[in-house]
Amino acid sequence: MLNYGAASRCKFGLVQPAYSGYSARNMSVATNGSAKETLQLIFLRHGQSTWNKENIFIGMTDTPLTPEGVQEAKSAGRLLKAENIGIDVVYTSLLRRSTKTVWLAMQEIGLEWVPVIKDWHLNERNYGDLVGKNKEECVNEHGAEVVRRWRRSWDTPPPPMDRNHEFWPGNDERYKRLGITDDMIPASESLKDVTKRTSTFWDNAIVPELRMKKKVMIVGHENNLRSIIKRLDDISDEDILRVELPRAIPLEYTLDAETLKPIKVEGAANFLSARYLESQDVVKEIYERDLKLVYGKDAEKMMS
Repeated sequence: MLNYGAASRCKFGLVQPAYSGYSARNMSVATNGSAKETLQLIFLRHGQSTWNKENIFIGMTDTPLTPEGVQEAKSAGRLLKAENIGIDVVYTSLLRRSTKTVWLAMQEIGLEWVPVIKDWHLNERNYGDLVGKNKEECVNEHGAEVVRRWRRSWDTPPPPMDRNHEFWPGNDERYKRLGITDDMIPASESLKDVTKRTSTFWDNAIVPELRMKKKVMIVGHENNLRSIIKRLDDISDEDILRVELPRAIPLEYTLDAETLKPIKVEGAANFLSARYLESQDVVKEIYERDLKLVYGKDAEKMMS
């Protein structure tokens, strides 16, 4: 079992005070009129990266933000600031499109001093042999439904990559230096596979923070965030196929402080208990834009 206690955090040079993130925002009113303590949890997908723009399967490849992605990350910070959302600790992946989104968003809020913890278990899923390939070309080769299952289904992984693949993550120096061996890196992952690593991370890292009443933000990638959200919101294997996370739009969950179960809020997104800190029209526009980029002429069918 993974250990995310004090020793693990010291490895990253971080010392986290055991203080409470409790504030007035951590209270809501129960249906019987009595005050009920709640917790805030924010999910944020990174801004646009170079391969997002080029419509290429990225996986664990370390692509940087584009200029548009930089602006998206800053906009995410402004959305959080406008809602007066405080953050006590941030968790993110080892990939720079995610870590730079953290820096830029936190700079907009004025919370650059907040601890940021990086962990490879929050890396994007490994898209296997699809990594480095254009998504629309894959649709033309394999068909929209097959690619959709690879991208969005619960338990269908893409074809695996081997260790001689141009973009095999194990070739990256950071994994060797952090003691992450080739045997630990998956050759391909379904959402179910990703959930195995993010579930352990959630239980050992995020839950203790929430138990201390801290306001947590998790900044990551579409599929690792979908895997956490599926488990948190008890989304069915069928419905998760239709859950898309737009880039750089904060998603705010309200949790019961005792059970850590989501409380559905007004304006919640489809299939979720949480709300985006942006209008539903904007979220829908981004969703449709991204589907058209991937599926081309088959996009309208994929929206159904």
